[in-house]
Amino acid sequence: MTNIEVVQRVNLKDIYRRLLRSIDKTVAFFDLKFLEKDISQKFSARRSLCFGTMGIYPFLVIWTMSQYTDDYVHMIYCLTTLGVFFSVITRLHSIAYNSYKSREIYKEMNKAFERMETIPHIRSIFEKYLLISEKVFIATKMILLPSGLLLPLSSVMLFLWNGEKVLPYEFYIPWINPKTTSGFLVKLETFAFQMLNTKIVLDVILCTDAYFFCQMILGIGHLEVLRKYLSDFDAIVREGEIQQDREAVKEIIKRIVVEQQSHYKIMRSFESFYSLQGLVIILAQTIVLIIVIFVIMSKFWLQGFGFVFVSLGNMFAVTLTGTLFTISCEKFEQAIYNCKWYCLPADFQFNFIVILRAAQYPVKPTMGGILPMELATFVVVFLHKKCLYRNYVAVQLFALTLMEK
Repeated sequence: MTNIEVVQRVNLKDIYRRLLRSIDKTVAFFDLKFLEKDISQKFSARRSLCFGTMGIYPFLVIWTMSQYTDDYVHMIYCLTTLGVFFSVITRLHSIAYNSYKSREIYKEMNKAFERMETIPHIRSIFEKYLLISEKVFIATKMILLPSGLLLPLSSVMLFLWNGEKVLPYEFYIPWINPKTTSGFLVKLETFAFQMLNTKIVLDVILCTDAYFFCQMILGIGHLEVLRKYLSDFDAIVREGEIQQDREAVKEIIKRIVVEQQSHYKIMRSFESFYSLQGLVIILAQTIVLIIVIFVIMSKFWLQGFGFVFVSLGNMFAVTLTGTLFTISCEKFEQAIYNCKWYCLPADFQFNFIVILRAAQYPVKPTMGGILPMELATFVVVFLHKKCLYRNYVAVQLFALTLMEK
């Protein structure tokens, strides 16, 4: 008796839906699942708690700073995590008001999957990138969660080590006076509120960063599909022959044009979703890193070193992903130049002119339409950051001198 093993193939739509649902689960606690449904028209108490908690955060920081007007370094210390507020509030704005862009991407991706399912070797290419995206999501989760818990965990460890009651973030609830309140049970209220902030920050950053990385990986996969179509084109075009298989050539060119337009439509929606968010994040992280480095140098804030490494690591990972996407765009353009377009009659060559012109102006993610999301931007920002830090320290020293006088 022969045993027959049946392998059930999962279609591309199901893999993509599984990926989106995994990403959406990271913000499910605050009812912010936005990748498959519209959340802007429906009231949610948990979502209101999220927005309300983040909304009062800057006022708590300002109130805390007002309690330390006689200690300049401590006032600056209060600002160390304020950049996280701007980063998260911008991400929340994208989730609440630009989520329709993610659904545009979802619909267009599903249309692309329907086309790819009918061509086995094309399907296998994109399936590989979908599976890579799932692994990238897991890696992002495993890196961001421990990094985000660095400040709260270090606060707990300090208390267990020497009994020092240090809060994760330097802001207080107004009715708790930081100068007179020494009891740990009273500070516990502030600690609990700060842990709620930590939960919001971690969930929102993990969701939006994971979506960015995964969608960029799929964009690279889409470009590889286009390069594979060009390889298929080269395989059916016979060099040195005047007569070509016009129907086969026409079919391949049609697939390239349709897939290229689909890719651009997806990337335009993606750029609209992330553009402003990326600019605010890079500016906020730059300013806060300058403040954090100043605090580290002034009061040897050990936890601040972790803050610096996490922020720089995040900027590096984002710009590195953008650079990989740019390289894929250039490879696709090069593949168009290198294919056998010159063997075609004039009417078909015109189609390749259209394809090439579109490839020469790819839709790439930017930061507010100002800075390209590439490693070159990371280097430029890093160099400017050093210059800004020198000027910042000079101004602070001058201010401290005036205060002493």
